[in-house]
Amino acid sequence: RNKPLTDDPCVATFAHEGSVWSVAVSSTRIVGGAGKTVYVYDADSEELLKELEGTSDVKSVAVFEDEQGGLITAGYEDGTIKVWESGALLPLKSLLLGQN
Repeated sequence: RNKPLTDDPCVATFAHEGSVWSVAVSSTRIVGGAGKTVYVYDADSEELLKELEGTSDVKSVAVFEDEQGGLITAGYEDGTIKVWESGALLPLKSLLLGQN
């Protein structure tokens, strides 16, 4: 769907405005951080499932999966860490590092 028509061996190409700072891949999700947004794609269909807004620029993303489900995490420049449930893409936790 997002892959250009070339002989490039790349599996898929996703275009975002601005720089992409972090990418994570699992068996069900492709996640990328650009600006204040975490973009979540379905790994099979390459469809954009949701844009998850953060508090400042995304610096890292990770996807964790096991038999019970999965989590998407993002670390932001301002020290915030956010966690979402991977299936329903609902927020679970938000933590600001350095705060008591």
